[in-house]
Amino acid sequence: MQRRLLWFLGIPWDRATEAEASALVGWLRVAPNPQRRRRNPDSPRPGSVNPRTGKPYLKAGYAPRTINHCLTVICSFYAYHRHYNRGPLVNPVPEAVAQRRALAHRAPDGEVPPFQRARLRQRVRQTDPRSIPDAMWDELFEAMTCDRDRAAVPALRLQRVQGQRTARRHSR
Repeated sequence: MQRRLLWFLGIPWDRATEAEASALVGWLRVAPNPQRRRRNPDSPRPGSVNPRTGKPYLKAGYAPRTINHCLTVICSFYAYHRHYNRGPLVNPVPEAVAQRRALAHRAPDGEVPPFQRARLRQRVRQTDPRSIPDAMWDELFEAMTCDRDRAAVPALRLQRVQGQRTARRHSR
């Protein structure tokens, strides 16, 4: 667990249970992220969309990917200590047995079989890649001063599009 939460609850790290992991996830879901404080009063609201790029501004709280990453780090911490016979025998962060089984013996380029998330893991939305509007492409090419750079950008873009098509084909 995060050391501060366990300290606040008065629980030693080697006595943590799934209840404390659940408390951590609940706190992360509702707590404001201090790194996302807006210092400028004219800055856009959290969660709104940038009209020029179409990219959403980050919300005020912790993102689901951040919560999942935190759970992964904690799970690895307890697995490390279990390996060396220190700490609890049961990891307080539940693991996805179905995921481990599904991904255990498969080819890296094969299809990923469907599996359920582990308890406490947050749902992460799969987003489609954003495209650059034509006006911004023109602006990008005008800003480039070297012909080599102008030639490299379309090649990189084509390579990225082909990679996205391959990823879509494998995700179905």
